[in-house]
Amino acid sequence: MVHLTGTYSDVDHSPDPVGAAEWMDTMCDWPFIRAYKERTVDLLQVKPGARLLDVGCGTGHDTRALAATAGPDGIAIGVDASAVMLKTARTRGGSYLQADARALPYEDGAFDGTRIDRVLQHVPGPEDAVHEIARVTRPGGRVVAIDPDQETLVADVSDPGLLRKVKDFRRDRNLCNGTIGRQLPRLFRRAGLSDVECEAATLVLTDPRDAFGFMTWPRLMHAEGLLADDDIARWEADIDASVAAGEFFYAVTFFITSGSKPYAGPEPHPLSAGERSKSDLFAAENGEAGGAAR
Repeated sequence: MVHLTGTYSDVDHSPDPVGAAEWMDTMCDWPFIRAYKERTVDLLQVKPGARLLDVGCGTGHDTRALAATAGPDGIAIGVDASAVMLKTARTRGGSYLQADARALPYEDGAFDGTRIDRVLQHVPGPEDAVHEIARVTRPGGRVVAIDPDQETLVADVSDPGLLRKVKDFRRDRNLCNGTIGRQLPRLFRRAGLSDVECEAATLVLTDPRDAFGFMTWPRLMHAEGLLADDDIARWEADIDASVAAGEFFYAVTFFITSGSKPYAGPEPHPLSAGERSKSDLFAAENGEAGGAAR
């Protein structure tokens, strides 16, 4: 299992960027992940011919799914800060561009729908990223974001005091924004989005190897002088015992927030797919932004 701590804030300079990309593919096969991804697409209210942006696209799984939903007259573009992620994505088809979520290289209102999936927890200045995804979405368009909130993390361990210390570390030091899930509705509204709604979905895991490095967090704390040797020994013995008994339990809640970009005036008559050409709007081929890029 790839060691996840700190990895996704800067994949390309992490200890194992290829492993980070592979972990994205692994998670995409989980039923929970598949289900919430389908829900985010539903909330985008995609119409045939739509122009869609997938921010923090990783290996492009969702970008390709969005392109299929938009149909032959539509387009989906994936952007990611990681060259390693995009190298993998491009081998599988689709349109991609390397870009920072806080400085998207597109004109205002370039897209009918924009989504960002488990990215804002890793981005310093998440409010800037939310403003950007709102900016590049057209009036009447949809914006959807999903991220977990680490305060919701629960695990069945024998020492709740030690678990609290580990959980606090994960929430406050291990991620850029460990409580971003609860902040999404407020950030959406402050970015000028309307009709903001939020719903929750809880991930339950029974194998610690899937739990985002859960077993390793105390050792990171130990390296920073936050836990003693006997704390590590008790933690690892506890996890080993729960696994041996088939009783390991870990859960964390994800929050899906959606909203609409309001019109500044009366709602205009929408263009049909035939009235707007993909090439006239933008393209993202061979890693370069096209007509709507700035």
